[in-house]
Amino acid sequence: MLDQLDIKNFVLINHLCIDFTSNFSVISGETGAGKSIILSAISIILGEKCKSDIIRKGESEAVLTGVFSYSEKADAIKEFLEKEDLLGEDDTIIITRTIKENGRTINKINSKTVTRDIVSALGSLLIDISSQRAHQGLLKSDVQLKLLDKFAKCDSLLSEYKERYSEYVIASKELEELKERSEKAKRDYDYYQFCLSELEKADLKEGEDDILSAELKRISLSEALTEEVSSAQGLLRGDISEGALSLLSHSVQALKKASSRDSSLDELCSRLESCQIEAEDISESLRDYLSSLTFSESELEEKNARLSQLQRIKKKYGPSISDAIKKREEYKLFINSADNAEELIVESEKVLARKKELLNTASINLSLKRKNEAKDLESKILTVLKKLSMDGAEFKVSFEEINPSSEGCDKVEFLIRANKGEKMGAIKDVASGGELSRILLSLKAVLAKEDETETLVFDEVDSGIGGLVASNVGDVILALSKAHQVIAITHSAQIAAKANEHYLVFKNEEGGRTLSHVKKIESDERVKEIARLLSGKASESALNHARELIEI
Repeated sequence: MLDQLDIKNFVLINHLCIDFTSNFSVISGETGAGKSIILSAISIILGEKCKSDIIRKGESEAVLTGVFSYSEKADAIKEFLEKEDLLGEDDTIIITRTIKENGRTINKINSKTVTRDIVSALGSLLIDISSQRAHQGLLKSDVQLKLLDKFAKCDSLLSEYKERYSEYVIASKELEELKERSEKAKRDYDYYQFCLSELEKADLKEGEDDILSAELKRISLSEALTEEVSSAQGLLRGDISEGALSLLSHSVQALKKASSRDSSLDELCSRLESCQIEAEDISESLRDYLSSLTFSESELEEKNARLSQLQRIKKKYGPSISDAIKKREEYKLFINSADNAEELIVESEKVLARKKELLNTASINLSLKRKNEAKDLESKILTVLKKLSMDGAEFKVSFEEINPSSEGCDKVEFLIRANKGEKMGAIKDVASGGELSRILLSLKAVLAKEDETETLVFDEVDSGIGGLVASNVGDVILALSKAHQVIAITHSAQIAAKANEHYLVFKNEEGGRTLSHVKKIESDERVKEIARLLSGKASESALNHARELIEI
């Protein structure tokens, strides 16, 4: 439950703190006094989006804090806090939202900074707000379906259905994509087969073009290379005169004789022998290189033709040989897929049929549960509506079968006949504002027994009603407060008189600025406020009537 509401620098509020100590509290005040500001503050604490223009003029930030407590039975709240590592002390939850001038918002739960989404998720477990917006939401078919599912406790069946629906959608999409690929394959088959044939005949090898380019470059330089390398080999071999190898041999022989007389020359002799061996090896390699420089005109033409072929392949499928090889593999896969497409489609259709069968079963189970529980909902709603002075009303839940969606195959519509002799119609078409308020309240009253949300906030649930009807609405809210904390923002004296605590919102001018304040009123102050709600002023008759209402 909401134990404390602390508001700083928010719209017309400088600073106020409200301690809620009762299960049924009402907030009243003149129109424009700031009641909606209180509701907005609560909504923002629960995670609603906000802008920096809510900061009180002249201040750099607004700080809104809600202190909550929860019972041992609040399993959903405890599970959420444990999951997000937000457990505090003594089953207390402190939510603080700080709104900065630049629009940035700092959100904290039990002093830990969190995202707004986490605040919003927790807020939905802590408080259920019924406002004019909720009245409008009640007119929507999808909202009505969610209310029915909540009453019918369809969580497990709905979860199973959603899983089957997701599987069906995925299988359907896969089949559709497979058919699209098959059609594309039929259109492009001949072209892709031609491309694959061309690439396979080309017998591509990684880096072959670079090797060929290097070889052709060497061939183009072969005459100069032959002359230069031949000269180098001649100097080593001594084709004309005594060469370097012969001189090295003589030098080695001479140094060996010298080292036989002086062992200190042994190392130099060994090194010179190594030079001789290395030089002989170089000479042999040069000979082999010269042999490789010999080529025929046909070989040159063949290499040029192959390189031209590779250049065309790269231009068409490249930009590199590696890319062309990848394209070749892609075409192979495409051709194989195209050849097996019909078989794959048949198998995919079988999978889809199985998924559809499972979806249909889940849909039927969910729909039966909804329809069975809808009868009980109708009965209970009528019971509450009678308490709210709608004795001649009839309430029905209509079902229309629709194509599968993420929420099932049922379109739900709440129908109402407000008075005998009138036509039965959708509440969005036939319910007045006051009737809509009572239908919403009756739904809250019926669903509250199954709802773990401990705090219910009603914003002007008395809209469009008064007199005995308002008194009956107050009785229903009072009954709700036996199992829930109820906070009602109201203009109704009959509702306000039934509350355990009464808070008055008022404005006054301080230092040339208008400020909103809230104070808890009791005794004579409360009598005067209820008298004002009755007649607009605290006349003697209104005061007496107010006292009677409080004593009832």
